[in-house]
Amino acid sequence: AAVLAVPPTAPTGLKSTAEVRSVLLEWSEPDSDGGAPVLRYEYRVGRASGSFAGAWTPVGNVTSTTVSGLTAGATYYVEVRAVNSAGDGEADEVAVTLNAAPTIAGLASVVYEENVVVVVVGTYTASDGDDGDTVTLSITGGADADLFTLAGDELAFRAPPDYENPRDAGGERNVYVVVLTATDDGVPPLSGRLEVEVAVTNVEEAGTVKITAGVPRVGDTLTAILTDPDGVVVITSWQWQSAAGGDYADIAVGTAAAYMLRPSDAGKTLRATATYNDREDSGKTATSAPTAAALAVPPTAPTGLEATLGDGSAALAWSAPDSDGGAPVDRYEYRQRTSSGVFAGDWVDVGNATAATVSDLTGGETYYFEVRAVNSADGGATATVGPLTINTAPTVAGLAAPVHAENRSGGIVGPYSASDGDAGDAVTLAIVGGADADLFSIAGGGLLRFISPPDYEHPGDDGADNVYDVVLTATDDGLPPLTGRLEVTVRVTDVEEIGIVAITVMPSGAPRIGGVLTATLADPDGGVTGITWQWSAKPAAGGGYVDIADAAG
Repeated sequence: AAVLAVPPTAPTGLKSTAEVRSVLLEWSEPDSDGGAPVLRYEYRVGRASGSFAGAWTPVGNVTSTTVSGLTAGATYYVEVRAVNSAGDGEADEVAVTLNAAPTIAGLASVVYEENVVVVVVGTYTASDGDDGDTVTLSITGGADADLFTLAGDELAFRAPPDYENPRDAGGERNVYVVVLTATDDGVPPLSGRLEVEVAVTNVEEAGTVKITAGVPRVGDTLTAILTDPDGVVVITSWQWQSAAGGDYADIAVGTAAAYMLRPSDAGKTLRATATYNDREDSGKTATSAPTAAALAVPPTAPTGLEATLGDGSAALAWSAPDSDGGAPVDRYEYRQRTSSGVFAGDWVDVGNATAATVSDLTGGETYYFEVRAVNSADGGATATVGPLTINTAPTVAGLAAPVHAENRSGGIVGPYSASDGDAGDAVTLAIVGGADADLFSIAGGGLLRFISPPDYEHPGDDGADNVYDVVLTATDDGLPPLTGRLEVTVRVTDVEEIGIVAITVMPSGAPRIGGVLTATLADPDGGVTGITWQWSAKPAAGGGYVDIADAAG
């Protein structure tokens, strides 16, 4: 009889590959088809080895198929057989355990206060039901993923979020979204996902006051600026305070954001306090950090500088500056220049006096003077006075030792004149002294003369030595009026003079016969000796005098 075919042997090389809730089965043809071609392959699934209660599922004449609808983490047993016309062949069995996706434990919705120094949002842990799987937790997405870090199981902001300045992708919603993923190393690797929403809430925050200044100096204007993270600030008041090592005290005039340092602030630290309202609260206060100690500055210029001119000098006088710059005035200084120069010389220290006399100035020269106060900070601003022209004393021109002959008619000694180098000055020439001043006069034309002609034989000078002393001065009307002086010594000389004969009659009256006439000789030159006499008579009828012969001797 004809040989009958038999069912095939089991498929060879059966293997399984776990997939997500499924398994891929692959095999090869059986070693023997039993004498009839394989018509189809079939499989069935069980939960225990050798325990297959379900129906066979045909897959056609293919050598692979996928079994779906399985439970992750479960172990399945699958057997596959070939079928020919003789019947069902032998089955081959394979076991497979499906990988379970890991899960993430932690809050999906978190409420988080802004500006928290500890930036941890929460703890998140990944777990996997498969023994031996290694699970990795990471940030894999979310609109705001770049703002977060994951260290171990702690999810944290990279920087504390600021409610008033949100950086979330939603734009001012203050809701930050980040996606965490847990991935295992199973076959196939599977992932669990958790989308976390972090809602940032507002916190009442203190304002900050900053002062725009480096090291403050007297005269500087300090400006206080208030910032408050809560925003919408309405400042109700400012108060500046100062302290010199002790408690701070209010500055009465420091009630605005800007404050100009006064001299009394030197050496003190300052701070500013703002009282204000914001959108979170009212009546809030914020105080700045103290400044460095305020530095003194040089004084302002001395006030009321005046100059009084003298003979080759100028007396300067002034008052203290309006401001000492915050440090006591140590001294005052002055220096000078001429009209053609600049202030280039050294300062002259006059101590703490408010006056100084500058001497040895040149008459006719124009001067300028400047004065400054000096404190520990430096020399201050200068006060200037000028131009000041120094008055030049006039001079008297004429002989200082004239010789004058006695009995000269008019008694003129000589001409004298006064001159002054200052343009516009009026000069007066006068007799002001000398032992014999009362014996002289000077006319408007400058002629010095004896009031009465001197007599050599009868000197009227103070020394009775025919040497007459008189002092002439020339005085101008400059500032101050100055005087030039000339001491004049007049030496009177003798002049040959004619003697005078006087006749006396005895008895007195008209001469008569028998009367005695007596002749007496007087000569201003004095020292008369060797006198001889000769009487003469003039006839009554006229004619010249004729010697009387016996009237001589």
